[in-house]
Amino acid sequence: MKPATRWPLLVCTILGLDMIGAAFVVYFATSDPSFAVEESYYEKAADWDDHAARRAASDRLGWTCTASLTPLPDSKGMLLVCTLLDADAAPVRDAAIAVEAIPIVRASEVFEVRLKAQADGVYAGVVPSDRDGRWELRIAATHELGEFLEHTRVLAGARGETGATE
Repeated sequence: MKPATRWPLLVCTILGLDMIGAAFVVYFATSDPSFAVEESYYEKAADWDDHAARRAASDRLGWTCTASLTPLPDSKGMLLVCTLLDADAAPVRDAAIAVEAIPIVRASEVFEVRLKAQADGVYAGVVPSDRDGRWELRIAATHELGEFLEHTRVLAGARGETGATE
């Protein structure tokens, strides 16, 4: 190889390796399942005053919600149970409850679950995931008396263990 062609070839090789390295970095940065961006984050920020008013109205209700995630024995999924009590610790009946369940370790996986009434103040549904660990639950209960909003974290243990509100 002539010395006149050696240097341009070396420069092209270095630039090519740099582009290949950059492509790998972009691939790994965009394919990480534990990274997530909040859906409609700008709209949520713009509507913050409305959300704060809804949270204040929810707090005035004085309701409490206790949640747990329990692995189902024979199927892929977990049982989500929420107990909804009013300010006097009486069960809240006839509420429509929607939950966004998000495993902390894989924040890009968001499971929307509608809970059905099981008993007085007890609502349940199945989360189609069997991932153990910490979960964030965004609970919205709609009732004729008002809307109840709760964000909580629960621990779903290994198979056979029950996770409860932290």
